[in-house]
Amino acid sequence: MRLTPGPNLPLLLIPPLLCALLADLWLAGPWMFLLALALTALPALVDLLRLQRCQPEIRVERRLRRSLPLNVWSGFGISLVNAGPGGFTAQLADRWPAGIELAPEDFSLSLAPGHKVAISCRIRPGQRGDFELAGLDALVLSPWRLWRQSRLLPCPDRVRVFPNFRELHRYTLLARSAQLGLMGIRQAALHGEGQEFQQLRAYNPGDPLRLIDWKATSRLQRLISREYQEERDQNVVLALDCSRRMRHRGRGLCLFDQALNSALLLAHVAARQGDSVGFMAAGDTILWQPPGKKAGATRSLLLASTRLFPETVAADYQALARELATRLKRRSLVILLTNSRAEDYERLEELARQLGRRHLLVIGDLMEQEVADCLRQEPRGPDEALRWQALLAYSRARRRFALQLGRQGCLSLDCTAAELPPLLVNTYLDIKRRKRL
Repeated sequence: MRLTPGPNLPLLLIPPLLCALLADLWLAGPWMFLLALALTALPALVDLLRLQRCQPEIRVERRLRRSLPLNVWSGFGISLVNAGPGGFTAQLADRWPAGIELAPEDFSLSLAPGHKVAISCRIRPGQRGDFELAGLDALVLSPWRLWRQSRLLPCPDRVRVFPNFRELHRYTLLARSAQLGLMGIRQAALHGEGQEFQQLRAYNPGDPLRLIDWKATSRLQRLISREYQEERDQNVVLALDCSRRMRHRGRGLCLFDQALNSALLLAHVAARQGDSVGFMAAGDTILWQPPGKKAGATRSLLLASTRLFPETVAADYQALARELATRLKRRSLVILLTNSRAEDYERLEELARQLGRRHLLVIGDLMEQEVADCLRQEPRGPDEALRWQALLAYSRARRRFALQLGRQGCLSLDCTAAELPPLLVNTYLDIKRRKRL
């Protein structure tokens, strides 16, 4: 417990300072300064003893979901009850690990004996993982506000931060109401116009007239549409690059976390389509989950994400190609999410040649958001013009490489991490519609 002066302690120092000034001017003797100093020390000592003897009995309860989405504001509440005989005045701050944003960061309150207060707060986690919470840091004021003492109000808790799973719920709700266009997903991808009849459902604005079932419409006296499904039970494997280039941060998140959010959304969409979803994380070690057609495929990826973090090693695309070729015996849709440079192009081409013989490969090559933002701005001055030209050459080299991969039968998505989620889902649904797998 650390003791510091309170807001009223400087006021007690005014009389001794005045006496010292008068003694210096020969208007009073030194005994008056000593007397004033003693009179100042007495209340300060009494107030300190009262602070030490009066230990408040504060009960703290944190009302918080045990699972939180990454980089999304979530609400929670803190309740405090003064169960002791004395009052309680303090400045409080909830103790969270670094990288987690709180609003408000701290708050002040006064609690009479037997009273209770509820505080509404918001939190935005900036990193994934399991976190142990100790309690609240309290800066307690003494009764006369002459001293402050730091204490910990225990409130042990545990929170797990996952990728942004709220987008999964949003996708499900928008899919039911035929409003996937709000997520940037093409509306035509919603219904599935394959050859296998799936079900009848209520007509949604924008449905093609050929999908309307006129017999059911006549019988129910409202428009009814037929829904078809694409070919099901296909393998979709998400390969995540965990190398050092995925550690680059933009818009509050590193590239790896943004790629993980997109992979989670695609796994959810593929599972709803009836496909088997697996994933591989490639860094210093390989984390592998084989494709499985089960209801918990998305949940498995969500739980595994707490162990996935970008590392400081270089990307080893050859080892990744060997692992995928060895483990995948059936033709699959392999989606690699990475961040490459010109020195990686030769190894990526080799990976595309090895996997393209049996599988359909999609490479999501993420561009830094700063590069895209700079290219959208008009340069001002010679220095910015040179920088703009260099970034333009970098962007064109990426596009030429994407075309080169396309000539080998590989689909390349050259985009920023923010553009990736709808582009990735649209690419997957387009592959399903065209029966490329």
